[in-house]
Amino acid sequence: MSYPEPRYHGANGEVSARFEALDRDPDLLIGDRVRIHYLATGDSTGGQFGLYRWDMGAQPGGAEPHFHRSISESFFSLSGTVHVYDGNDWQVQRVILHG
Repeated sequence: MSYPEPRYHGANGEVSARFEALDRDPDLLIGDRVRIHYLATGDSTGGQFGLYRWDMGAQPGGAEPHFHRSISESFFSLSGTVHVYDGNDWQVQRVILHG
């Protein structure tokens, strides 16, 4: 495995962490059931990536089917059922957390 070229050349660590409180208001609401938090945006990561938290209720919600020409997306689910189109077929994943 190899790493990309360094972006930081300082002698000590760089202060770059950011704390997001779990109970803060969402950055975007879609209807009354989808709450979106912007955890890291392209602006805050120098265009490297974006990280968003989507809290959805029991009813279907989220973005309409789409694709991006300039970024990749990754998903993980803490619980529930997620339907993602992989370019060929719909992939369905059901996640059940046991406490």
